[in-house]
Amino acid sequence: MTGRPKTIQLFLPSGDPRGIRIAEFTTRNLQVIDVPRRHLMTFLGMPEAGRVGIYFLVRESRQGTQSCYIGKAGVISRRLETHEQKRADWDRALVVISSNSSLTEAHALYLEYRALEIARSVSRYAIRNDRAGTCPHLTPSLQADCDELVETANCLLGAVGVDILDDQAGTARAAGAEEYTCTVRGADARAVLTASGLCVLRGSRCAEPAGGAGDGARRPLREQERERERLVEQGVIVRKAGVLVFARDHVFPTPGDASRVIGLAIANPFSDWVGESGEPLPDLIEPRAA
Repeated sequence: MTGRPKTIQLFLPSGDPRGIRIAEFTTRNLQVIDVPRRHLMTFLGMPEAGRVGIYFLVRESRQGTQSCYIGKAGVISRRLETHEQKRADWDRALVVISSNSSLTEAHALYLEYRALEIARSVSRYAIRNDRAGTCPHLTPSLQADCDELVETANCLLGAVGVDILDDQAGTARAAGAEEYTCTVRGADARAVLTASGLCVLRGSRCAEPAGGAGDGARRPLREQERERERLVEQGVIVRKAGVLVFARDHVFPTPGDASRVIGLAIANPFSDWVGESGEPLPDLIEPRAA
């Protein structure tokens, strides 16, 4: 549902944009409620807290790593009260409910199952759930309704800055996006442009660290070495058969960020990435006038 214009309403119950926020389409009854942990008690006093739904407990570390626990509840408030007491690993809760209380526990069970499945596939966040969700038996019509709810929830989550269900690379490839390649220092990486930046595709191979360089030559590379190490720690980059490869798609804010991590070299992002036509990246984004 990303190809059509849409109107999303963002309601601030307290008037504070840093407090609780309720996002919804003006033509649909699904809501995503963004609840900072410090405002949890306020949310628990709202009527929305007593409804059926699913939730995402999100944390972003100082190092930029993102993790999430996904759950469902017949009464959202009861589960969040339990998590407040027993879980320290979250900073905000994203609650998905219906504004007219039309979601049932069957809906919630399927939504939790699909959210876990998609989040693990997209791999934008480290998922803290120990087990996969349970896929309930639904009629084809109810499953179709639920799949549409998942799409709606993904869009609303994105509107409040949580892209846990957003498969941008898959969307770009489905739309026929051109692939770019980077072969800096023997790397072999492929990527597509997305709304959030350049998405390096799973299976892309990184260049190996250069050996024998003096300290002065290596100093500019330390930052990208640390960034590469961070991606290794997150499991984004893994070593297979002695080679560092991307285990999953990963979005970099800019092409330069991507090529610096992949090549461990001073980057020229607009020539490092070449399209299928052989032209460098800027000419593909903004073709020169004839």
